[in-house]
Amino acid sequence: MSDGHGMVIFALDTLLHRLTDERGVNPQALFKRSLSAIRGAPPVQFGHTVPMHLTPKEVCKFWTKLKLNVCPPAAPPSPTLTPSTLKVKEGASVSLTCSAPAPCWSHPPALTWSPNLGQSQETLQENQDKTKVKTSVMNFTASHLHHGNKISCTAVYQKQDGSPDVTAETSLTPDISYSPKDVQISVSPSCPVPENSNMTLTCSSNANPAVENYTWYRADGDQETFIRTGISLNIKVSRDKRRFFCKAENEIGVGRSNLTHLDVQYCETQCGFYSGVLPWVLAGVFFSVTVICAAFLCKVQKNVKPQEEDRTYMSLNRRNVGSSEYDAINTTPK
Repeated sequence: MSDGHGMVIFALDTLLHRLTDERGVNPQALFKRSLSAIRGAPPVQFGHTVPMHLTPKEVCKFWTKLKLNVCPPAAPPSPTLTPSTLKVKEGASVSLTCSAPAPCWSHPPALTWSPNLGQSQETLQENQDKTKVKTSVMNFTASHLHHGNKISCTAVYQKQDGSPDVTAETSLTPDISYSPKDVQISVSPSCPVPENSNMTLTCSSNANPAVENYTWYRADGDQETFIRTGISLNIKVSRDKRRFFCKAENEIGVGRSNLTHLDVQYCETQCGFYSGVLPWVLAGVFFSVTVICAAFLCKVQKNVKPQEEDRTYMSLNRRNVGSSEYDAINTTPK
């Protein structure tokens, strides 16, 4: 409707209803600020049927300002996570809801989960105050792998004027209770070790809440023998005591380690060979070599004994004689 002065008359309640339907927000506060900025007048007082007089130029400025500031807002609020904290036991079914305002009905924000732990379902809803909300629900099963790792929901708003998108994020850190995991045994000193040596075994695990009790067992075939409690076990290893395992327990449950086989050197088969058998072996070898050498020398002496006809030369005693005498003896035929 237009008067003779070219003014456009709006009923305020009709305008607000129209803006709410098209923009997804209740723009009363923005309308007040925009109108004051346009006309330089103090904020208007809203009534159900108070008419407002705007020129066509003022209407154009108002809609432009509304679009730039509301669709989407320059600094959108952070999404809302429900529940805001998460504390459950491992294996429990979890449902997280992320909600973000959608000021632009035709361009609602895109919601993403990080990490994506399960299937999610999105909806676009209208609240009682005519505001629009984008909602994403993610369902998953709680695991010890989720404990202490941040779960976030991000809302991405696409700008209509081509400028970079704006984002808003909210997150929580889940507290997942679980029984001991990755139960392991560490050995000191490292194997192999001689029999009857002292060793220290230590049990460790990953649990929430912390482990309350460690217990130690020795495996004898199919039989399990309880030894003691405590995080560490000091033992003297032998052939009959070389397979062990431990258990870790908290208020959620119990975890068990794999069977640990200790590499033990037996004295009679390994250590004893060097400390007891080897000296006797060396003594035997020495004795054998001595006997062989003695027999060989005796045989050599027997072989070099002169024959009977050679005894003449063996009985001669050398003395100083003339060369002619010596030559005469030397040339005497046998």
